[in-house]
Amino acid sequence: MNYFVSVKDKVNAYLSFHSYGQYILFPYGHQNAEYSENYYDMMEMGEAAAVAIYQRFGTPYEFGTTADVLYIASGSSPDWAHGTHGTPVAATFEFRDNGFYGFILPPEQIIPNAMEVLDGLVAFVRKGKELGHFNV
Repeated sequence: MNYFVSVKDKVNAYLSFHSYGQYILFPYGHQNAEYSENYYDMMEMGEAAAVAIYQRFGTPYEFGTTADVLYIASGSSPDWAHGTHGTPVAATFEFRDNGFYGFILPPEQIIPNAMEVLDGLVAFVRKGKELGHFNV
């Protein structure tokens, strides 16, 4: 955390990766009454990522704030990066699956998961660049 705080002014996005659920989650998770000033941009980025992920193998991903899509949850690192330290874009990608295998994804699904998530990340960054969040 100390390192992140020391470079926070150079950070354009904060991404967290977890299993499972097939979600792309944005701040805020601790409540569903307040939305980020970048809410609509992050939703566009999430949609671009979800479409790209689906196009690879037909794996559906939901996207939205943690509180709206999943449940109220406090203490997430994207909420901390975005809300406390002003990182413009923050998200959690919750990998496969949607509950059948839970946290123990079968080995034969690991590479396909990586491929589709990479497609989603590329689309996410492209959309973010289009919206003016990245200068790369």
